[in-house]
Amino acid sequence: MKGLCDYILTVVTQIQEQVKIYELLIFHYHTQSQFRQAVTLAVQTLNHLGDTFRASPNTQDLLDALQTTTELIHRVGFENLAELPPMENAEKLAAMKILRCSSYPAYFAVPEMLGLLVCRLVDVTLKYGRSSLTPFAFGMFSVLINGCVGDIDTGKQFGELAIALEQQQSDQEYRAVTYNAIYGLLRHFYKPVRDGLKPLILGYQSFSQNGDAESCAYCLINAYFCTILSGKNLKYIHNDYEKYIQAIIGLKQEQRIHQLHIWMQVVHNLTESLENPALLKVFSFEESSQVAPATTETTELCSQLLEGNPNLPVKLIQLVNHPNFLG
Repeated sequence: MKGLCDYILTVVTQIQEQVKIYELLIFHYHTQSQFRQAVTLAVQTLNHLGDTFRASPNTQDLLDALQTTTELIHRVGFENLAELPPMENAEKLAAMKILRCSSYPAYFAVPEMLGLLVCRLVDVTLKYGRSSLTPFAFGMFSVLINGCVGDIDTGKQFGELAIALEQQQSDQEYRAVTYNAIYGLLRHFYKPVRDGLKPLILGYQSFSQNGDAESCAYCLINAYFCTILSGKNLKYIHNDYEKYIQAIIGLKQEQRIHQLHIWMQVVHNLTESLENPALLKVFSFEESSQVAPATTETTELCSQLLEGNPNLPVKLIQLVNHPNFLG
């Protein structure tokens, strides 16, 4: 597929038409677990669309981006975010799509870019208006504020706004990716984890409306994991999810299937008498050969962003606790 896309890019010269091909290439790199290549291509494409990023961002870049976003929120007013005018700028609509498809690979392998991408999603929305990706933008921002900063109340505000806006949309093009962010990564911080199970399954089932196999697969993985945490008898979980699991395998999302297998293995090891319950070695899947270990670089970056850097959380908390954060 990459060869075909490369050829098409030599024929198509308009950047707005090229964006469609770049989207496919970013998804291609992601499905091949080439996360950094996906993010690099996304950043290059965004540069062409007028949304520039530093090649090697640092903590201060994230703080600056969050400061810019919070100032925009204050200027517009949180109470007005649900009534933004429609986005009409074609280049910014294209940029929103690139920002959206770069979020997954950034989440997995380039965390130093993730916060910047999320803030830019919100910035473009506030400056140019509402689009079908606005619920996703606010949903990811809620995850950033909640998970990185630890401000659950503000995260809740944006998360509930994202849900309300998504449910108002006439189509379900971004239902799965939005529900996965909110119900898979956010809402269990302030609601019982079992409350997210039905929405995650609905997100998974939206595949017939949006064809977003990747996000639908993530919805199922998070639903399975949340079910484990919800208190349900582990012996019944596999049977409850069997019909969904078989369908997701049919979507040929290899990386997502490996992730799902890990949680299936956890349930199996906890409910069966095994000589070594810590060993993952069932479901035609072996940890040693199928799962690429996290690199030291990625592990360190994640630690710095989410917990290991003592200055980052303090600075972010000070920022969102400022009385003008939400006006």
